[in-house]
Amino acid sequence: MNPVTVWLDKIEEWKADLAQVDRMASKSPEPLVFKDDPVALAWASYRQFKKYGSRWVDFDDVTTTPEDYEKSAEIRKYYADRIMITMLRNKTVSEFRKKLYGVVTDSLQLTKPDVGLLHRLPYFYEEDLAIDRVVAQTQSLTDRLQAERVESEFTVIERVFKTRKTGEYTQLWLHSKQHTAPFMLTVKNDNPYHKFVTKILEQPVKLSGWAHTKHHGGHHRGLIYYQLSDIELI
Repeated sequence: MNPVTVWLDKIEEWKADLAQVDRMASKSPEPLVFKDDPVALAWASYRQFKKYGSRWVDFDDVTTTPEDYEKSAEIRKYYADRIMITMLRNKTVSEFRKKLYGVVTDSLQLTKPDVGLLHRLPYFYEEDLAIDRVVAQTQSLTDRLQAERVESEFTVIERVFKTRKTGEYTQLWLHSKQHTAPFMLTVKNDNPYHKFVTKILEQPVKLSGWAHTKHHGGHHRGLIYYQLSDIELI
């Protein structure tokens, strides 16, 4: 079948899915009504967090700037293009990413339960950009291996702040002198050793630990990296 025909058929399927979601949302008593571009408002709220540490500032309490509109355009293009590429590769698109596509293309009526997704969208964007940089600087493993004990000198190439329902985390993406694949160490922000671990990794350091192979998700689904655990200074 012609790839363009497949692409158009998929778009129609998505429109039908999103229309169904809209029909369900129309029964909700609290559809979201925004005073401005919702993605720009989300970035404006995120700016408050980065500048003042104020988390989840209400969209009614922020003022958008030209920067926010620029970021909105970047985020919309970034995710719309990526999700479309995933579809054209005939890969499975999760329900979450279908909904995200609806958000960035304004083809989905958002309701009150969706405000969390909108607030977190700038965080997801920053995370995904960081993973893009990790992938560009390293090579994926070709095979998923058994867990192994590794010893090496590690250097941080990316620090990623992650916020999830289970809490807030710092992801440290590491490069090893002995390996071309990336290593990732996750430290929960309320862990009493968080400051110690992040501090010692401000410069190259020799560590040993267990390396478990993991798959990237999202756009880089299928690429393999190492996740470190039980680390020790050498």
